[in-house]
Amino acid sequence: MIKVVPQIALVQHRGAVNILFQLFVTIGILSANLVNYFTSGIHSWGWRLSLGLASIPACFLFIGSLVISETPASLIESNRENKGLMGLKKIREVENVDLDFEQIKIACERAREVKDPLKKLMRLSIMPLLVIAIMMQVFQQLT
Repeated sequence: MIKVVPQIALVQHRGAVNILFQLFVTIGILSANLVNYFTSGIHSWGWRLSLGLASIPACFLFIGSLVISETPASLIESNRENKGLMGLKKIREVENVDLDFEQIKIACERAREVKDPLKKLMRLSIMPLLVIAIMMQVFQQLT
């Protein structure tokens, strides 16, 4: 989902949309912890209430995942360029999207050229960055 959000946003708003997405995830984590805190005092059925309340946003996410369209980049990557072009026109709400379309095609071609991305990710020179990125996500979930 995180990859979808910046791809659908307009270029001038991508950074803000990405940061807002992270902010809302963090607010969701905080609110889940607050619900758990306040329902933990209910003796026999507090955990059921907590679990039931947690299912509400999960249902919204599930329904949203059913109605969200594929991104133009994913359509172009899977060799459905006409659908990708139509999707890009729909998202941008303009007819002239040739420059964006060509940039996406070039990015997809470059992505196809990468051989063994996992092997490149496990190189010794990349390992410190990989460990930092993983630990940041772990600490975000633990705190």
